[in-house]
Amino acid sequence: MANPRYSEQFKREAVRLVTEEGYSAKKAGEAVGVCHTTIRAWVDRWGDESPRRTKFASERDELEHLRSENRRLRLERDILKKATAFFAKEQTS
Repeated sequence: MANPRYSEQFKREAVRLVTEEGYSAKKAGEAVGVCHTTIRAWVDRWGDESPRRTKFASERDELEHLRSENRRLRLERDILKKATAFFAKEQTS
């Protein structure tokens, strides 16, 4: 079987899952469809270049940021739920 070639952007996004989102190499590999050893090699190569999590001046600033992010993520989730229901309904018609 031929080795698939992945774009650098794809590789860096997989690295971001590990360095910023907290995925293990195995879970990141499963998420993007790549072997975990490949993910580890990419992390070794580009892991130090990834931006680190934001540092906050106080717990209050961090809490505000997290609440804001939570609101945004809930809104995105609700939009996706509505879109899924719309397209599922359209396919059954």
